[in-house]
Amino acid sequence: MVLGLLVLTSIPTVVGVAEAISAQKQQNEQMKDRIKFNLSADSLGDQAFCVLADNQIFIDHPAAPVLGYRFNGYFFTYPSEEKHMGLVSLISDEPPMLNWLYADRDSGSVRYGGRADTLEQHIGPWGWCGDDEEFLTYKGCDVFLAVEQDEDTATSSDGSGGGDGKRSRRWSIHLHPKVIGLDGDMFKGRTGVQTRLRRHMALGVKSSFLKRDE
Repeated sequence: MVLGLLVLTSIPTVVGVAEAISAQKQQNEQMKDRIKFNLSADSLGDQAFCVLADNQIFIDHPAAPVLGYRFNGYFFTYPSEEKHMGLVSLISDEPPMLNWLYADRDSGSVRYGGRADTLEQHIGPWGWCGDDEEFLTYKGCDVFLAVEQDEDTATSSDGSGGGDGKRSRRWSIHLHPKVIGLDGDMFKGRTGVQTRLRRHMALGVKSSFLKRDE
């Protein structure tokens, strides 16, 4: 009788521990999603960081430098019925401002903007893969395209003039056409290089330190 009483009284304790473990798992998952990271592109013969400029994502490569704000973002649930895993990034320090990452539905160009800009565009789900979960994915695909853009710098980016009159090369990031049902021939006449986008976790945090519990 005493043994039975002990077993019965221990049940609430066991349930409480299980609930605590479940809550800790959920907290760890949220921590993992919210860790900020930079992005670099593994292509063009070098590893170069991705920057935000002119509402697009570019590769700041030594041979084709781009003046912009270095991507510094994290995952965040996109407010929609699907509750896709969205992706946001700071776009400035003063004042600190966040924008959503999305892809243009007609070109696959990865862009950033307010929520109004993302409507009817490709907004997710974003994710990660790799042994240390270090590569960015879109709909599970970790292959993106770096597309070369030739631009006339006779006019500055704000349209006010003041450029040097030379042709400037910039490499913009696009989703792989097959992932979003576009025709790869749309880039005809421009050079496209397959690339992977590597995540560089903030403060040296390794994604594997926050592994999901199986």
